[in-house]
Amino acid sequence: MAFGSREYVFFAGQMALSIRYYNPDVLISIIGDGHLGYLTEQYKGLFDKVIELEKEDYFTKNKIDPGKAKINLIKYLPYDQNIYFDVDGLCIKDISKLFEIDKFYATEVVGRGGVNDEINYAWWATNEKIWEYFSLSEDQKYSSIQSSFAIFNKGKELDEFYQRLLQNFEFPMADLMNHWGGTVPDELVFAGSCAQINHDPDCGLPVVFFGHKLYPDTLMEIQEKYCILSMYGAGSASGKSQPLVRGRYRDWYDRLISDICRRTKFPQIGKIHALSKTKHVNG
Repeated sequence: MAFGSREYVFFAGQMALSIRYYNPDVLISIIGDGHLGYLTEQYKGLFDKVIELEKEDYFTKNKIDPGKAKINLIKYLPYDQNIYFDVDGLCIKDISKLFEIDKFYATEVVGRGGVNDEINYAWWATNEKIWEYFSLSEDQKYSSIQSSFAIFNKGKELDEFYQRLLQNFEFPMADLMNHWGGTVPDELVFAGSCAQINHDPDCGLPVVFFGHKLYPDTLMEIQEKYCILSMYGAGSASGKSQPLVRGRYRDWYDRLISDICRRTKFPQIGKIHALSKTKHVNG
């Protein structure tokens, strides 16, 4: 999905190029707004479908609402099997094994626990507020998620889950422990909705590499383990927040896309510093 600024569309173009580089036959769609017009015909040719978002599905009170857009993504899914990636990253190897995951909804689970547990990456609200809002019982488990990646397999279960997400998208902003650009975080709504129906969304594989700290692994070792290099979070030192991803991995993004563009004869759209300036969390 790409909307709100041309930079997100540029991110999407380079993400699509990297996916196509490692997976020549996979179908790729882009869902977005009028900014999709910034893509050149060459980059548009990477997409099997270009789908326009309806304003009601990504705006709240005349303000862009990425959390609402991610939930309504299910409404626009173009295939029976769908793998979703945030656009602010690059594919770094073949993703075909992800199509073998047979859950109606799957993503990367960061932590899991009960109401009295300290749950890793339960970032958005306290256990007390989560259990209260989602009406969870004491024996139910909550899985904290990172929603930069997800698998959606169409069917009755996903249809019912989508309706549950819509019903749960009223979490009180005052009860958030951390804020995300003034909007309700989709990760909280997805995770709470999974907990209500006792669905474990864990995909069981390492998929996205988040370089928020320096790791001892070499870049080659990271590439062997993960499918996606993420440039998530605050993006530009010229914005209100410092970049969340460490410089080593931001520089790696630039080198990787430059090499892919050279090999595929696509013009490089932009480097990470310029593309990150208008990210949602900078505002």
